[in-house]
Amino acid sequence: MRILLLLLLLNFPGERLEPEELIGRQVSELYEWGWTSTHEEVGYYKFKPAEMRFCDRWIRELEVRTNDQGTITEVSFQLREVVQHNLYRRIGEKYGEATHMSVADGATVTGQVEVLNDSTQNIFAKPDFSAKDVAIEEKPLFLSWRKEGYSLEVLNQYVVGTSLFQFKKR
Repeated sequence: MRILLLLLLLNFPGERLEPEELIGRQVSELYEWGWTSTHEEVGYYKFKPAEMRFCDRWIRELEVRTNDQGTITEVSFQLREVVQHNLYRRIGEKYGEATHMSVADGATVTGQVEVLNDSTQNIFAKPDFSAKDVAIEEKPLFLSWRKEGYSLEVLNQYVVGTSLFQFKKR
């Protein structure tokens, strides 16, 4: 009985698996691990992982994008907090210092965009956003890490108190 339990634990990655370790795997493996899919369409899936954590925070839902062969190329999830000192320190323990941290520094109108929709025509201003590099103390909106084989990008949403994480194959 103990051997069977040990074999099950070794074959089920559970919370030991890091999000970036999903990149390059087949999406079919997630079903084999017992993950529940809440949305499926070609190349895009949402899963409720059985047990998965990121820097000691539970991941409640994962979005996965695949190529035409079903190989995972992108993994996204949301945490119910923004990346500030404590969470940034935890992320840094695993991924090192962020390659880039920035905030929006302003927007200028660089032209117009024309949108035709059936019988209506709308013209919108085309904004060009600029950004400036900041430190973690200055509440960055965007953080990124460039690693071998993948990148991690984080968008802090201060108004709602969440952060969006996206791991992408490079």
